[in-house]
Amino acid sequence: MTYALILVLCVLAASKVTLQSRFSKTQSRGAADSVFYNGMAFLTVAALFCPLLIRNGATHATLFFGAMMGILSVAFQLFYLLAFSRGKMTLTVILNNFSMILPMAVSVIAFDEPFGMAKALGTALALISFCLTVTRKKEAAERPSDKYDWLWLIFTLLVFLSNGLISINQKTYAAVSESLQPFEFVAVAYITASLLSFLLLGALALSKKNRPQKPVGRAMLSPCLVGLLLGAFQVLNTYAASVLDGTVLYSTYNCGISVLLCVIGRVLFRETLSKRQYVGVAIGIAAIVFLCL
Repeated sequence: MTYALILVLCVLAASKVTLQSRFSKTQSRGAADSVFYNGMAFLTVAALFCPLLIRNGATHATLFFGAMMGILSVAFQLFYLLAFSRGKMTLTVILNNFSMILPMAVSVIAFDEPFGMAKALGTALALISFCLTVTRKKEAAERPSDKYDWLWLIFTLLVFLSNGLISINQKTYAAVSESLQPFEFVAVAYITASLLSFLLLGALALSKKNRPQKPVGRAMLSPCLVGLLLGAFQVLNTYAASVLDGTVLYSTYNCGISVLLCVIGRVLFRETLSKRQYVGVAIGIAAIVFLCL
């Protein structure tokens, strides 16, 4: 039954990504809008679980690892935005997916979790699936010059590192905490993240070019819905990190979300998948089977 947690995580994450993608395509005008959107989503999570934090309090571990989660979440979103602004979107997405290697390595080395041939094969297949399922876009016209490639590389490596550290932080909290407080942990994380996001938004607002557009009506609904999905996801993910090996959780989840997003794109939005993506989905399903053995 514990493996069912991964399926629920994939569904929650896919729903969140779908909403964020629609905002990015239809309403976002730049960096400030994206920071504001994420800040509102973080604030929604904080407001949702803050009453539990006030009522139950938090251990030192919950406060420390929760604050680290919030800082890393804002850093990840910022570096992701900066990496995309420099082009090479396809490689950025692939390298971000590869960040699952970091928490898997920590799970094996620091927490002595098993990693046999089946999981090694499943991990290799998952990495191949990432490369095949990601949507490839023509980016040469956007970035014909290699002048800024080194900046893209720096930002993408920071995306890779910050995303990996988010999972490592969550896994470590679940492993070392004497009293797991998933709701309070998520509350601390997103109180921190929302405060940092609006501080960053204030800095961006100093520039007239980066001022966010004024949200009205339905525009506010999307980040609030994303916040609800994100809150549910992170509480469940924190619990999953305490009952599942990291070698299974992070690899299977990342592969599952990659496959599920392809399926959602094809079934719900009638997107055309290439032969390469169909092969990637098939390899991803095979990877999940091996990872769960």
